[in-house]
Amino acid sequence: VNGYVEYKRSRNKNAETLRKLADILKPLAPFAEKRGQTALKDVDFETLVKFEETWTGKRVKDPATGEWRTLPKSAHGKQKYQEVVRMFFRHWHNIGKITKNPAAALEPIATSDAEIHVYETAHVKNLFKVIENLFPRIAARVEAFLLFQYFSAFRISDVCTLAVDELQADNTVTHQQWKTKRWVSVAVPQIVVDRLRSITPTSERYFFWTGNSQVETCAKDWSANLLK
Repeated sequence: VNGYVEYKRSRNKNAETLRKLADILKPLAPFAEKRGQTALKDVDFETLVKFEETWTGKRVKDPATGEWRTLPKSAHGKQKYQEVVRMFFRHWHNIGKITKNPAAALEPIATSDAEIHVYETAHVKNLFKVIENLFPRIAARVEAFLLFQYFSAFRISDVCTLAVDELQADNTVTHQQWKTKRWVSVAVPQIVVDRLRSITPTSERYFFWTGNSQVETCAKDWSANLLK
């Protein structure tokens, strides 16, 4: 696993991607060892099927009882995990370190549109109503962040790295995505532009990021805010 992560690092993958790769793959070694498979070449198809069954969702605290519980992993989440496992074994098979790729036979995990949560207009309005009470000191900033994310469909990390000069006079935003490094352009409504222009940017360059910390740190902080 470490060798694979280092290979990805050499291809300029960002730190958050590398962390996710390690988080998904590191449990595989002890899991396989419990089944008597101590080397990568020993891991078989059946072990990977059983490994998929161990994937669970986040731990959350029940607001009613105060007890912690583990949520089931969504099919979409399992699909992403499986993609990583497939890439991992395909890499070692392609360079000749293993003669057989056990992940090649894994049946793709299907997802459905039912798993995608679409917020209705009334729900969105309710979200904005609670901002003032939850964030009395930074309400305007949170509202601007959420409005831009809602209308742009940007990842949290890309909203964090939204630069002041990326907001054009014609209400379009041309932004280099932090994760993929691809440039994208998106038009946003006037209300979004007005909210962004009404707040004091966090730094000279960025609306919501100092530019000094890790992007992952900024994204985690905003993720915690939005979870509220």
